[in-house]
Amino acid sequence: MEEGDVYNLVEVIARPEAYNEFLRTHELNMMVEVPNVTYLRVNVYLQKNVPGLVLRLIPANIPKLDDLELPVPDILKKISMVKRGLVIVIGATGNGKSTTLASMIDHRNENSQNHIITVEDPIEFVHKPKKSVVIQREVGIDTASYGMALKNSLRQAPDVILIGEIRDIDTMQYAMHFAETGHLCLATLHATNSVQGLERIYNFFPREQRHQIQPELAENLHCLISQRLLPRSDRPGRIVAMEMMMNTPYISHLIAEGDLGSIPEAMERGNPAEGVFTFDHSIFELYESGVISFQDAINYVESENNFRIRLRAQSNRRLPPEMQSRGEIFSVKSDDALSRELMRKDREERERLKREGKL
Repeated sequence: MEEGDVYNLVEVIARPEAYNEFLRTHELNMMVEVPNVTYLRVNVYLQKNVPGLVLRLIPANIPKLDDLELPVPDILKKISMVKRGLVIVIGATGNGKSTTLASMIDHRNENSQNHIITVEDPIEFVHKPKKSVVIQREVGIDTASYGMALKNSLRQAPDVILIGEIRDIDTMQYAMHFAETGHLCLATLHATNSVQGLERIYNFFPREQRHQIQPELAENLHCLISQRLLPRSDRPGRIVAMEMMMNTPYISHLIAEGDLGSIPEAMERGNPAEGVFTFDHSIFELYESGVISFQDAINYVESENNFRIRLRAQSNRRLPPEMQSRGEIFSVKSDDALSRELMRKDREERERLKREGKL
C-alpha cells in the first residue's frame, strides 16, 4: 500500500476523533468490526515518517476454555467462578492473555447471574449477555482513562471487574482495592513469569511503601497465570505453555515477606493439580505429548540444564539425538534443589538400565 492509501484506510475505519488523535500523537489502537464476519485489532504507527499498520484477527465467537488446549482448563473454570480475589494473567504481547481472560469471563457469564464490568483499551472480544449482565467500556470512547473508569466502577455494583492492562501504580491500587472489597478482579500484566510479575507489581510503588504493599498483595492475590505461545511440531499453529502460581499459604507467606527468591523452588515443589506449576513443567508435558519439538522446548524453558535432567529422569520418549551421547555432562549448582533431585533420579534410572543390559 502507498502512504496515502494507509492514511485513507485509517480515516475510513477509525472514528473521526480517533483519526485526529493519530494525526496528533502518531499512535492508534482500536478494534474494528467486520459485520457478521470477525473483529480486527488494529495498531497504526509511523516509521521514518511513513504510516504503517498491523491487523490481527479476533474470533467473532469467544472460544471455550476447553477448546484453547490449555494445561488446566478445569482449574481456570474454578478460578473464573471465585467470589473475590485478584487474578492476573502475565505474558508478552501476542501470547494469548486477552483470549484466556475473555474465555474466563465467558465461562462466568454462562454459569452465574452477575454484573460484570470490563475496562479495556481497546475492547477486543465482545461479550453478549447470557446469564450475566456484561458492561464493556473502552478507554478513549466510553471513558477518558483507566483511572476515571475504575474510580467510578464500584458505584455500578459489579461482581467482577476486568482491567485490560495494569500499567501504573494507580491501576494496581484499584485492582488490589477491588479484591480487598470483595470483588473478583481480573487483569493482565506485561512480564515473563510469576516472579517477574511480582517484581513489576512491587516496582510500581515507591520503595518506602513496599513493606505495606507486600502483606496486602499476599492477602488479596488469588493467583498469577503466566503464558507463552510456542510453535507446534505436530501441526501448523501454536500452543500455550503456562505457569500457574496459586496463592497457597506458603506462597502467601513468601509474598508477605518479600522473599521472591524462594518462590521458584516453592513452585517446583508445588502440586500441578492444585494450580502450582512452572513453565518448565508445562513445556516438559508438551514435549512428552509430542506437541512441540525438542529444540523449541530448549528455546523456551527457564532452565535448559534442569530440562535436560528431567528428560533423562522422567521422559517416556526416546531421547533426542542431541542427548544420546553417554558422555553428556550436566552442571549442577550446589544450591539447586531441583537439579540435585533430578540428578538423583537420573542416576537411579541409569543404574536400572545398566542392570537390565540396556545401557
